[in-house]
Amino acid sequence: MTRECVEQTVSDILDNRDILGLKYKSYFNFVDIKTVFKENDGAILLSFFADNYKEATVLKIKLDSCEEDDIINWAKRIALEVEAIHKINTASNKAHSDFKVEYRWSEKDKSGIAEWDYNSIEISLSKEAINMLVHYFEDENNIDEDVKSDDNDISSYIKNIDNVKIHDYMGVKLSDRINEALTENMLAPDEIYDFVSENDKGKKSLRCLVNIDSLNIIAVVNIEVSYKNKDISISIDENKVLDTKEFKIIKVADLCSGICSIMHTNICNLLKWV
Repeated sequence: MTRECVEQTVSDILDNRDILGLKYKSYFNFVDIKTVFKENDGAILLSFFADNYKEATVLKIKLDSCEEDDIINWAKRIALEVEAIHKINTASNKAHSDFKVEYRWSEKDKSGIAEWDYNSIEISLSKEAINMLVHYFEDENNIDEDVKSDDNDISSYIKNIDNVKIHDYMGVKLSDRINEALTENMLAPDEIYDFVSENDKGKKSLRCLVNIDSLNIIAVVNIEVSYKNKDISISIDENKVLDTKEFKIIKVADLCSGICSIMHTNICNLLKWV
């Protein structure tokens, strides 16, 4: 294929809402495709944008051997995977009324917890897990039943996350590294400090985890920074923390107040708002 043919194929795919899965508006808000060429080598970058994150995948091609169907079939496969994610999220929203469980499409090699708080959790599925999910729907299984759990709060759900039937089918195993899974994809305080000190405009809404190993406690901290008004708001919902030893949510007002106070002081000092 010539570069022009590749770019035309990509343009046609971008115009086809069904191929890219844009009809599943509950999952992705926007999809973009870019092409890069260097002599005979080419790459097609497909990016998905949701409310609070984005995912991307790359198809590497050789111009002298790539055919139009290679690109179209690649895009159709991704659309099939996005459709599977949409189906499992639809079923999950019906199954859980006390808290929210959602799944993310990703290119990662292992599944994990992308984000969580005391009322919700987002599970990032690995390439293999998504492949298994596609097969699951091809076999016409009962997703409404298999996505259910017996848990009535987020802490017990996290504790028993491997017991959900659909997770077993997809090979999503997190219990043996659950503390790592809870923290590896979310910001730590030091990362928050770096982020707010590198920005100086607008208003930022951020979330981080404070992990106190000695107390077996993880706190989800909400941060609002208004650079224009030089105002910082830091809070922990209802003074709640996750006890990672007993895996239950407890309220510790003094500890939460101390965490918020320390982070507020540190950010003010960084921004010289003192």
